[in-house]
Amino acid sequence: MKLRVLPTIGLSLLIGACDPPPAPNYQAPNPTYYAPPTPSFSPGAASRLLKQDMTEEEVVRVLGEPTTTGLQTCGTALKSAPWQCKTMEYTAGSQ
Repeated sequence: MKLRVLPTIGLSLLIGACDPPPAPNYQAPNPTYYAPPTPSFSPGAASRLLKQDMTEEEVVRVLGEPTTTGLQTCGTALKSAPWQCKTMEYTAGSQ
């Protein structure tokens, strides 16, 4: 009796394994679009990008073109001799 039960179970498993699987019901998600962030100038974030002894070209490469530039005399309040320095100004919304 046991011999007949095992082949019957094995045969039913084999036949059941031959059935094709149900077709998948895939549905693409709805695309969601986000507007890219608007670039803005943040003085705090910009100052963290500056490093000591950077050249003017390096500053422009990191921060972009300044809004205005100018030459002034720096170091007049110090005991050492004053020197010419270049200032580069950036305003909010630039970059």
